Amino acid sequence: MAKKTKTKNIVLKMGNKLKKYKQYQKTSDNYWLRGLIQAIPSIGSTLDMWFFQFAEKEKQKRINRAITTLNKKLNELNKKLDVKYIEENIEEYAFLFEKFLRYVANDHRQRMREVFAKMMASFVLVKYSSKQNKDIYLTKLSELTPDHLIILNKGIWFMKQKSMPDVEKTKKIREFLKNEFEEKGMDQALFQGIFTDLISKGLVKESYHSTYGGGFYSYHITDLARILIELIE
Repeated sequence: MAKKTKTKNIVLKMGNKLKKYKQYQKTSDNYWLRGLIQAIPSIGSTLDMWFFQFAEKEKQKRINRAITTLNKKLNELNKKLDVKYIEENIEEYAFLFEKFLRYVANDHRQRMREVFAKMMASFVLVKYSSKQNKDIYLTKLSELTPDHLIILNKGIWFMKQKSMPDVEKTKKIREFLKNEFEEKGMDQALFQGIFTDLISKGLVKESYHSTYGGGFYSYHITDLARILIELIE
């Protein structure tokens, strides 16, 4: 009972410190917007019903489920929580909590909402509590999809294979991911787009190695990506 009370209090303190967590504004009074949506051929009435009748309730359900997941995770990690630091820096955690709520409310994917809850729980641990600019990791995560995370996780696994040369690692990981995504029906162009996107976000680094008669590219998971994955394990 003591464990549950402690972790529950952490979440309550973060929530209470928010001067006012703004519920998503009800837009049913925006008649001009509703008119435009309803005018969309074939699907206008369906979209109107979703956005103005069901969306708000659905977002609240997502938030409730995510907070339940967060509480469960905090209970599991109880002895590793940095309660003293959190209480002394509650404004920072209220800010992080608000970002967390915003992201889970807008993400329809249960998998990603669970990942956000894991990250938020990690921020409360002694290991990460004093880390600066924790919100950057939340923002980065909000830009990713489950497929991005598959690539990063597999990339980190290959990084640990010290006996395998870089060119072989690059070849193996691309073969694995190509097969993985083809089984899901993803075409090569989209797979390449996701890979390139990770490079642009600073999560994968591309290096060119010149060789006699040519050259090759190798890919490495950056420290930013490595910490991000640690936070959601």
